[in-house]
Amino acid sequence: QALLDLENEDIVAKNSNGGYDCIFLRDVDKAGVVAFLLNSDFFQQWHGIFHGFLIGFEQAMHEEHYEVIFRTDFATLERKMEVVREFHANGINGLAFCSYAEASLRQYAVEHDIPAIILGNATIHQPELGCVCSDNMAGLSELVRFLAENGHRHIAYYSSSVRNHDGFQERLIGYEMGMRRHGLHAVNNLVFSERHSSNLANRAATIVQSMHPRPTAVACATDREAFELITELQASGVRVPDDISVSGWGNGVFCGMSDPALTSVDIRGETIGRVAAHYLLNETRGHQIPIRMMLPTQIVIRSEEHTSELQDDDLGG
Repeated sequence: QALLDLENEDIVAKNSNGGYDCIFLRDVDKAGVVAFLLNSDFFQQWHGIFHGFLIGFEQAMHEEHYEVIFRTDFATLERKMEVVREFHANGINGLAFCSYAEASLRQYAVEHDIPAIILGNATIHQPELGCVCSDNMAGLSELVRFLAENGHRHIAYYSSSVRNHDGFQERLIGYEMGMRRHGLHAVNNLVFSERHSSNLANRAATIVQSMHPRPTAVACATDREAFELITELQASGVRVPDDISVSGWGNGVFCGMSDPALTSVDIRGETIGRVAAHYLLNETRGHQIPIRMMLPTQIVIRSEEHTSELQDDDLGG
């Protein structure tokens, strides 16, 4: 009955899939309306980093009296394009693509003169739209430095989707740069081209235990990979961080709540959101040359047990 009431009041409308969509209604007291689009399910616990993006973006927009419409969890690219067309038809003032911004959507925004911005690290190697992201290479290189200075000589990098995620590619480069800088050999056994799946961490943990010498530290491309790898290692009897150190990327809210607490690279998600909002506001006032803005990262250390007590001879080096 509640949905019927909303439909009668022209607040929602049935779509072709049997569900309901919100009808775009402009608030006359607002300076404008922008949309924030995210492919992933925003409410999954591993996607906490996106919460920071949205919080910072909304705060900055609300300070300028702009309304933010948030849409998430698109089943297909066609559905996402349908939503963008709907927003455009109703006079949206701007679009914020969080994480992935597919080529067809970028081209649509350019062709229809829609102010747009990309925030996050998945789609940063593109020329059409401005982008606010992390300094991926410097951040991962700094994590390697931290681990090396704490005695680790066999440090692996764990990532999925390395060919499909621009940020993961750059973190891999940063990892390799950091290893070379400290005279260490890169360990790429845990770098996967395939997309993330539920069993990938199990494969990674199996590979880690079969390696000789076995890594004393693993730097992960995301906090999600770190948490999943820790779970699989512990299930196999490997003690984290006593036997092997695992570090993440993103510094999501669960990093300080997990056991063990996770050392992670903080990418300043709320700041990324705020900078993206101000770029988009400027874009609504006049088109700018698309630029890529990289924000610095910071390692948040949560464990005192990252030091490796093994010497090179003990590791077969």
